[in-house]
Amino acid sequence: MLRMRAWSGPCDVPRYDIYVIATLVWWCFWAAGCDRVRTTLQPVLLKVTDSAPGTPIAGTRTAVKWNYEQNVPIAKQRPEAERPTNQWFSGTTAPKGQVEVGVKWTMLDDTLGSTPPSWRDQVTGATYLTSVEKDAIREEHSVIMRPGAFVRGEVFTVQVLQIQPPHYIRIDD
Repeated sequence: MLRMRAWSGPCDVPRYDIYVIATLVWWCFWAAGCDRVRTTLQPVLLKVTDSAPGTPIAGTRTAVKWNYEQNVPIAKQRPEAERPTNQWFSGTTAPKGQVEVGVKWTMLDDTLGSTPPSWRDQVTGATYLTSVEKDAIREEHSVIMRPGAFVRGEVFTVQVLQIQPPHYIRIDD
């Protein structure tokens, strides 16, 4: 093996070996498809009330889903069959009408920190569909996810109380 002795680091490893090691690491993680994918969880606190008197409603199944049509400009929207899968994140309201829904996003993220960067906040300011269901009555409406924002339907009103910052979670297969 050809060894260059022009410079060696503090651990007496020749420069050539460092380049080889760095190239192998780069090749493994990037060229071989070992992309770093990380999952974040972002809790959102919602309150569901009766639209007419405004009293909290317990026991409603409440769900949120990223609204593709509202968040992606029409010129960039893909046909229905090519759109990314979009799932509902749900929970059941407590006696005070509050529910915490955890929004999970898994995407390419090659940051090395223990906390997600600000661009991983996929909830704050985005438009989400809300679905509220109780006793065979179901309503769906769009709401912009900002604390204090609300949407009033015929039967239910959904208010965004709090949006926590995202944090990394581990998903075991």
